[in-house]
Amino acid sequence: LLKLLNTWCQNPRYYILLATCSEHENLSPLPAIFKLLMAPKSTTSVVNVILDMIEKLLTLTEDEEDKEIPPIETFNSSVIDKGGITNETNIINFGSKILIPHIPSILEVMKRRIA
Repeated sequence: LLKLLNTWCQNPRYYILLATCSEHENLSPLPAIFKLLMAPKSTTSVVNVILDMIEKLLTLTEDEEDKEIPPIETFNSSVIDKGGITNETNIINFGSKILIPHIPSILEVMKRRIA
């Protein structure tokens, strides 16, 4: 399952599938991924795959060709605007926007890796 989620992270078109949630927040893929990341018994290879997924979510953006393809319809996606958050010089991509609630977990993992 982690390999499938990792594949979704390789193409910004599929990011909406990571933000899809049921009425219960704990059924969404992203909280489960971060729960696995924070688990003390997670192996190094699992942590590295998840960190690679996070990097892709933060850095990959849609190509012009991808914008011409119809968007993926989901059964129930959380209310997140797919447009970027902008100020005068920066635009935050959709992958970064869906990671915002998980910033404390990301920082905790970085803190553990540095220490």
